[in-house]
Amino acid sequence: MSDGVAVHVIDDDPVIRDSLEILLATEGFNPRVYASAAKFLEQLETLDDGCIVTDLRMPGMTGIELLEKLQELQIDLPAVVITGDGDRALALQAMKAGATSILEKPFDVADLIACVRVALADKANSPAREDAKAAFAARLTTLSVEERQVFQGMIAGQTSRTIAGRMGSSQRIVDLHRSTVMLKMQARDLSELLRMALAAGEEVLMETKGSESAAMQSRANPPKES
Repeated sequence: MSDGVAVHVIDDDPVIRDSLEILLATEGFNPRVYASAAKFLEQLETLDDGCIVTDLRMPGMTGIELLEKLQELQIDLPAVVITGDGDRALALQAMKAGATSILEKPFDVADLIACVRVALADKANSPAREDAKAAFAARLTTLSVEERQVFQGMIAGQTSRTIAGRMGSSQRIVDLHRSTVMLKMQARDLSELLRMALAAGEEVLMETKGSESAAMQSRANPPKES
């Protein structure tokens, strides 16, 4: 899907703006560039439908604040958020604020185009979201207790070391569980796992968290032998 669809690029770096404008135009999109989130918001009333590609860290209003503002205004524009290396916690905030995909610098051109296409397809296929939510919930039930604990840590942006400390396990075991979680949940990367988890809704995630808490309490207070 391209055919002149508008892609709104928001970045304070003119070199990146110009590069993305040329790249997106070459792929058949209709790029619109803005030097700041404020400049983008000034044009809201006349914007063409499409999607957003925005940097996470910008002077003034950040990418997360922009997405939160769009949510407040009830404007449904799927967004691809570009982050720096190590911005995992902020990336999670961006997903909660409505980002469709997270792209970490430095990124491959093909990955950016793929993220834009996914964002546009997600908007076009809104009726399919409920089916995807049900499928995700079903896959969650295939996780073991330990895998669910690792899953919760992953979507909270925790490292394997932190998760291992919380579980009383080794980092190697946690890394193995992470791989299994990605396989069972059919997620290509952490960004996709976060997107699927947030799309599933709080009730699904809270159910998983409840199972995890019960398991941890059971281990902490094992039944006494009679």
